[in-house]
Amino acid sequence: MAEDTQTSVATPQEESSQTQQATPTQPDQPQTSPITSPPSQPATNKKGLFKKLIKIVIFLVIIGTLAIAAFFLYQQMQIKGRDAQRKQDFQTIKAGLEKIRVKTTDQKYYPSTVSEAALVKTGALDKIPQDPINKPPYVYTYKFDPPACTTRCTGVTLIACLENKNDKEGIDPVAPCTTKSYKVTT
Repeated sequence: MAEDTQTSVATPQEESSQTQQATPTQPDQPQTSPITSPPSQPATNKKGLFKKLIKIVIFLVIIGTLAIAAFFLYQQMQIKGRDAQRKQDFQTIKAGLEKIRVKTTDQKYYPSTVSEAALVKTGALDKIPQDPINKPPYVYTYKFDPPACTTRCTGVTLIACLENKNDKEGIDPVAPCTTKSYKVTT
């Protein structure tokens, strides 16, 4: 009894087609190599973020510098404004003293004090101006000539402390001033 055996031998082409059928590939997924490099997108985002951060810092520095400059300019404007007020006040006081002098005998004597009684009650001034700060050393000082005169004062020197040490009309400081003084003599 003889058995009939058939053995089948697969050819190399059949083998490869059988392997392909055993491991089907999906057309939707791209084939990747086993070693992949990270995408370059995050590195670009970091550079863009860094550039934006630098721009923001520069913007803030510029705004800060402008704010500081504006603050100092504003302060200088206020100082110059107060100094201008002091000068105007002295012209007002001088005009009031001159009104009193004209009313005296011989029209040559000033009052012995700059006070409400001497200037306001006589109608020479509506009110006596005070320094805009009105705290030492920024107070108005009056010196009469001759010194310590109680009547027949022939002159009055008005002195104010200026805040602007670069004021062109200012003179070297007269006590109690520490920066510059403004002086008006009648």
